[in-house]
Amino acid sequence: LFAGHLLDIKNKRSLTEPIISKMQDKQIESAFKELQALKGDIQKALPGLQKTAITETKGNGAQKIYVFTDAKCSFCRRFEETLDKMDNITIYRIPVAYLGPESARLASVALCSKDKQVATWKEISGKGATMAGAKGCEDGDKQVQANNELAKSWKVTGTPSMFRADGDRWARGYMDVENTKIFLEKGSSALLQSMEPRPAASAPAK
Repeated sequence: LFAGHLLDIKNKRSLTEPIISKMQDKQIESAFKELQALKGDIQKALPGLQKTAITETKGNGAQKIYVFTDAKCSFCRRFEETLDKMDNITIYRIPVAYLGPESARLASVALCSKDKQVATWKEISGKGATMAGAKGCEDGDKQVQANNELAKSWKVTGTPSMFRADGDRWARGYMDVENTKIFLEKGSSALLQSMEPRPAASAPAK
């Protein structure tokens, strides 16, 4: 059994790394094509989620963002801070339970709080309130399970995962206000380009 990298000692380089990189590139390309194939179906399905999402409208609510989020997710908590700073946006929070039974309980508590859903969710996800002793309800439990299954079918593997109204997604976790605006206005491709490191400026010729 051989495990690890095969090294070229003389030239001080890994002979294994290029093979691994090529395999990873193929996996990324395959995953991207799979997600693009889902985009149209997701776009059609997103409006239906508005009925069951924890919905918050700020300002004129013109821009729409759909967020798969987990009550126990620290990156989701940071993203709540971003959302608090934004205006003229409608936020559809779709609670899932990726981090265990406590995530499911807290999501159900928020979903079952009727007209106080947004405030309850912000207490739980934004401020880390444990809601000790609070229980959800049967409808809330069922909705969390339905959200989990939907997320799985849409290849949502982590939280927060964000979608624009056209089905475009951002699944690399937390975004600050500036990057969230780029995503909503221009899409994930533009956001990726803005994040790519720029080559250092070359020194002027002497």
